Amino acid sequence: MKKIAGLALCLCLSACGATVIRPQAPEHADWKTLRVKVDPPDPDRAEALRAELDGTHLFGAVALPAQFAQDDRTPDLIVSRVDEKVMGRTHGPFCFAYALSYLTLGLVPEVCDQRYQVRIDLTAPATGRADQLTVELVQRRVMGWYGALSSLFGDWRFFGPGPGDPPLARAALLTERAKIDALLAH
Repeated sequence: MKKIAGLALCLCLSACGATVIRPQAPEHADWKTLRVKVDPPDPDRAEALRAELDGTHLFGAVALPAQFAQDDRTPDLIVSRVDEKVMGRTHGPFCFAYALSYLTLGLVPEVCDQRYQVRIDLTAPATGRADQLTVELVQRRVMGWYGALSSLFGDWRFFGPGPGDPPLARAALLTERAKIDALLAH
């Protein structure tokens, strides 16, 4: 029984991975004073989108329209949509769809890249400008024991983000920082 449990643990860890999406550091943007209103056309998506943007830790306050109605101040930025779409399959010179990692019990790491397209609709009420940002991001995933260990350090995340997770929204917003700053500029 112990041998089977040990083998099962090795197989699980061989499928573990770490991912990183750049740019990632929130200190590169000076948006800590911005008040962001989340106002998607789909009310069911509103709270999920608010939580996603709040999880980026880029903005001073992220709230729904009802919370802004209680406060007389207008938001600095309105986000009406964040759509994230997976583009194609994973690819890379050391990407074998987990096969190599499983066959070597995670000793030989696999390195795969996944492309995402993130679309964000923004409006700046103070300037009256609106824009739709479209950003393509690449997620690097390292599978196997190395991936499991590297997820403990730096910007790597265990298993990594999928659509709807804050790292994708944060990376997209930071990539288009100049356009967002121009949208906000008077």
